[in-house]
Amino acid sequence: MVEPEKGIWEFDFRGVKRATEQGFRLLGNFDTTPWFYADADPGKEMESSWHRSWPPADYAAWREYVKRTAKAFQPYIKDWEVWNEPDGGFLQIPKGKDKAAVYREIIHQTRVALDELDIPMNLGAGAVSNLHRPLTRDVLALGAGEDIDFYSFHYYDGCADKSPEEAGVIPEIEH
Repeated sequence: MVEPEKGIWEFDFRGVKRATEQGFRLLGNFDTTPWFYADADPGKEMESSWHRSWPPADYAAWREYVKRTAKAFQPYIKDWEVWNEPDGGFLQIPKGKDKAAVYREIIHQTRVALDELDIPMNLGAGAVSNLHRPLTRDVLALGAGEDIDFYSFHYYDGCADKSPEEAGVIPEIEH
């Protein structure tokens, strides 16, 4: 976590520096809202963790996180994704809110923050665990393609009956 307490920023570059020196090209990830910024169901804020995080309640704070993080890691990371596997449990959604709309807003606010930096980098979304779930289609239908440079997915062999190509999902995304 880069902001363990409100206004306290801590960045550790050891791993990214070493990986970059060894020739790796890294993909960063903007996710995990700290509990004190979480838009969580009442009483659930403290449950916000890296693998079950709530969306930001304060998008100004989210944009600040994105800008500080992207700027700090700029020597090492040029490509970023928004969230990890938001189609599953990594992105928790407060009762009464729509996951696709919430994720779309996080993507948009991330793009706004990066554009304010005026540093060349690519922004991706998706990082979904299963292309057969509706989140991919729903988020793209809400205009997410306007704010991203790429869309990604994690293909887990054996998790679906057909490969993404066989299912015709990739041509649909490319459309």
